[in-house]
Amino acid sequence: MLGGSVPFSSLEAEYFKKHGEWQDITLLISLLDRTDAGTSLLAGLYDDDKLRLVAEAGHAIAKGRFAELCALTMPSRLLARIVELASDKEIGELDDSALFAMFGSDTDDVRNGILPRIVKALSKTKLKKLIAAYEEYDGSRYYAVFYWLDLGISLPRREILHAIEVSTSKRS
Repeated sequence: MLGGSVPFSSLEAEYFKKHGEWQDITLLISLLDRTDAGTSLLAGLYDDDKLRLVAEAGHAIAKGRFAELCALTMPSRLLARIVELASDKEIGELDDSALFAMFGSDTDDVRNGILPRIVKALSKTKLKKLIAAYEEYDGSRYYAVFYWLDLGISLPRREILHAIEVSTSKRS
């Protein structure tokens, strides 16, 4: 035991990925707060392997409930990882309120994760409606949202896919 708590184990995340149920997701998210044996508290917050394992398990548990998963309270870095794992179909099924919540995230991770994905997954018609609604939005608005939505409306599909590929390769 480390400081009165059980250290993080990748086996827990793997177990939840295979056998977890919806009610286990909050417990799964709480695994991120646990440190690995021999690491500092700060190192645990930025452990990409742990983040990946928890995101994969959460996404696997939430099959068919992606929008609900995205609405749960979780660290922004985890939400960004979950968005990376989503299929275009799952991204396309998010309603405007879910998208606006991600657009208004307090971190760039979530915005940078969702924006290329929606440009790829949504039709130009849907993107036009989304940008019009975002122009009228009362909350915080970010340039990157306008940039990506406009890009999705303005460019041919082939060029959009190339821009997404270049953007995602720079972040990797």
